[in-house]
Amino acid sequence: MKTGKILLLLFFASSRLIAALPDTVKINIQPGEYWWGGLSSVGHETPYDNTSVVEYDLWGNNRGNQAQPLLLSGNGRYVWSEEPIKYSFNNGELLVTTRNGSISHGKVGNNLKDAYQYVSDNFFPPNGVVPPEMFFTHPQYNTWIELMYNQNEEDILNYAQAILDHGFPPGVIMIDDNWQTNYGTWTFSAERFQDPKGMVKRLHEMGFKVMLWICPFVTADSEMFRYLAQEGMLILDPQTTQDILWANTQNRAAIIRWWNGASALLDLSNPRTMEWFINELDHLVEEYGVDGFKLDAGDAGFYVNDVVSYKESTPNRHTQYFAEVGLRYPYNEYRASWKMAGLPLVQRLRDKTHEWEDLKKLIPDQMSQS
Repeated sequence: MKTGKILLLLFFASSRLIAALPDTVKINIQPGEYWWGGLSSVGHETPYDNTSVVEYDLWGNNRGNQAQPLLLSGNGRYVWSEEPIKYSFNNGELLVTTRNGSISHGKVGNNLKDAYQYVSDNFFPPNGVVPPEMFFTHPQYNTWIELMYNQNEEDILNYAQAILDHGFPPGVIMIDDNWQTNYGTWTFSAERFQDPKGMVKRLHEMGFKVMLWICPFVTADSEMFRYLAQEGMLILDPQTTQDILWANTQNRAAIIRWWNGASALLDLSNPRTMEWFINELDHLVEEYGVDGFKLDAGDAGFYVNDVVSYKESTPNRHTQYFAEVGLRYPYNEYRASWKMAGLPLVQRLRDKTHEWEDLKKLIPDQMSQS
């Protein structure tokens, strides 16, 4: 009896090990066959065919936009994995690998629509909820180009009034970075916003829906940083063992370089952190009447340096935790995302330069995004 139990345990242990092993799939690309998928930010490179030579690794890299472990063929073939994939097209051969987990692939029907319908139904079925109609019927305005880091009450109201005065319709207006006291301290700057509730009310009276820019970063050495670090709610630097790490979280918070300098990063794999973050956002909705949030800076690349989190997670999964926050708010907007297809999240293209070369990327990148 004991021997049987040992063998059974060995069987389950080996089964779990096998499930976690990397997977590899090789596919010969047929003449006249075209492929799409992977990264929305390189949609202008697609479709790939049997002459293409490209390689991308999605692990910890969404290239500034949405990433999906999905490849689709115009001949009805598909490749999908729940985990990040690395894929290469090399003169007629498609090679797909994973660091862990399995790869699903096959052929259903004879065209791109058939393949997409199959993977959508089986791997990311829509939940039936659609973002608010205003996103599709009215313009979306953003105060960044107008004001950049000088977000302030007077100029935001002047900008909104100028939109109407020039004959443009009201729509969704997003108040961008630097309206807040600090990263992670999601209160209006008292210096630049004398009556934020009154400002939101006035924008609503003009016909606008109002969204605020937020991110998962926390200004280092701020009061909020010290609180979150003490409570174990921040991403931590790698250490020998997690037991040692959690004994002194305040001195172990990872400091991550990003486009606004060096900051700590929320650990949204921790349910307590997620609850705290949502409470902060709910307060902005309830106290000031804002309609939703532009959720920025959730890129997987910020989590790649062997950082430690409450739940062991891939960098891509951390991006997904951040994307899941937006499901609570009908008015949401994302640039960086991992998976999440079929859900009511408003996804935008990454920033483009004001050049003809980037202008040519808009339609193919948007098609890839779709």
